[in-house]
Amino acid sequence: MARKPPRSTEVRAEARVILHRWQQAMTKTENEIAEAIAIGDTILEDALHHESELQSYDYEVQLAMLDNSLITPSEQPPELRPEHIEALEHFREQKA
Repeated sequence: MARKPPRSTEVRAEARVILHRWQQAMTKTENEIAEAIAIGDTILEDALHHESELQSYDYEVQLAMLDNSLITPSEQPPELRPEHIEALEHFREQKA
């Protein structure tokens, strides 16, 4: 016995269900992508912040070493170059 072809209303109803499921899947995928991008942005911001902190710390250590070498008593006083003086003044202004 041959099966009767579905009526157009049945086909439309089934198509609506399939379309609705597809739209839900796409929305879920879009939300997952947006969430992954947000997580990636947060990781990038944290990495940049930590890199900036490390660079700042490294700069401070270098200036402190320079500052200490300038005030450490020695047989011959160190030669002060203008860029050293500027760097120390800038560092001291930032600390104040």
